[in-house]
Amino acid sequence: MPDDRAKALDDLFDRQRRYVKDPWSVYPIFLRPCSVKILMVTDQGGTFGIGNFGLKALLDTLAVPPGPWVRFDVTKAHRRSDASADLQQFRFDAHDLSGYDQIWLFGVERAGSEITETELRDIARFMDDGGGVFATGDHEDLGVALCGRVPRVRSMRKWYWPDPGPNGEPVAPKTDGPNRLDTLSPGNDPGVQFDDQSDDVPQRITPRLYSAWPWSPYFHRAYPHPLLCGPRGIIRVLPDHPHEGECYEPADLSATFTFDGYQTTEYPGSVAPEVIAWSNIHFGRTAADVKGVLNPRTFGAIGAFDGHRDAVGRVVVDATWHHFFDINLVGELGNPDPVKQVGFAATAAGHAAYQDIQAYYRNIAVWLARTTTQRCMWWRAVWWTRWHHRIAMDLRPPYLAGATSLDLGELIRIGGEARDVLGLVASRCTVLRWLL
Repeated sequence: MPDDRAKALDDLFDRQRRYVKDPWSVYPIFLRPCSVKILMVTDQGGTFGIGNFGLKALLDTLAVPPGPWVRFDVTKAHRRSDASADLQQFRFDAHDLSGYDQIWLFGVERAGSEITETELRDIARFMDDGGGVFATGDHEDLGVALCGRVPRVRSMRKWYWPDPGPNGEPVAPKTDGPNRLDTLSPGNDPGVQFDDQSDDVPQRITPRLYSAWPWSPYFHRAYPHPLLCGPRGIIRVLPDHPHEGECYEPADLSATFTFDGYQTTEYPGSVAPEVIAWSNIHFGRTAADVKGVLNPRTFGAIGAFDGHRDAVGRVVVDATWHHFFDINLVGELGNPDPVKQVGFAATAAGHAAYQDIQAYYRNIAVWLARTTTQRCMWWRAVWWTRWHHRIAMDLRPPYLAGATSLDLGELIRIGGEARDVLGLVASRCTVLRWLL
């Protein structure tokens, strides 16, 4: 009897796993999910495999989509060599970028091995044609080689150190001193340790909130940017780190660049990039702590540019790749502390925070997709909703004699039900964006 029950449970879990991976195989009436094609690029110091500076946890997260309406297809490209990459010695001008929805850049290398003019030409053309870009580095000039000259990316995040960039880009924050951007949240051991970044306690961030009714003096409902709207509500956490980079809002939106004969206008319309979340440095430090005293302040953690409103691609930048690397998510390899060996998996509270962080990753992939893919995801979600059992019962042909078979009250009821069903497979912000 116990064996029969165990087998029955295994069958049920297998059914759920099949549904998550390929809902079309379980319900053939569904249309196949839309494919969001991501080109993920890193350089010397980063890896797609297991390692403290690995992106495996991120890749594992993207392997589980937010709903049956989308799948993420990731191509892993390394600027040097990495056994876990799909493409080695990668160069943007030697690869067709037109088949991708978006490019993710995890720049680790400092100045000295910058991407070429012809590579910048192809990236700029990709962005102007509607392709999305995500980019991040770390403190000082970590990441400048890969990201520092990419249009829009270069002016939404600080990449240059110790001097300003060639076009007046601001200097990035230092790794030490009282003005470092230190977001370490004290863990379960005394004081503040460097490896607290690998425990189960995240930093708290402050999302930018947008008014749902900006014209009304009476209604004050607000919502975050779609990047920070998760299944559990507003995303207010990120992994912590003792010296992060910084995102900012540029004052000059008039720059144009020419790369190998291709001219691009950085911000071609009225839309400006904005910081959509801030990190907060508000707790005390003493000289006995790992990096000494610290001045409290806030700084830009995530920046976003909605290029779709100006017929170009969207852009997202993040203060540090430590919000994505394994060492800050699933623990530090070889750490003697059992909590810091497994990171957010150590406790229920840590696991809940990690779920929010994973939702942020998936939101990036959804939000950066091209406009054609956005429409595809919307229609796939609507079709899935149409055939969900709660809606299919209301829309059975025997009950529909004609276009006027349902009165207004019944249509409103079914519409509310459909919105509720759609919310089972998409965040509230995604549903709101689709419906408006």
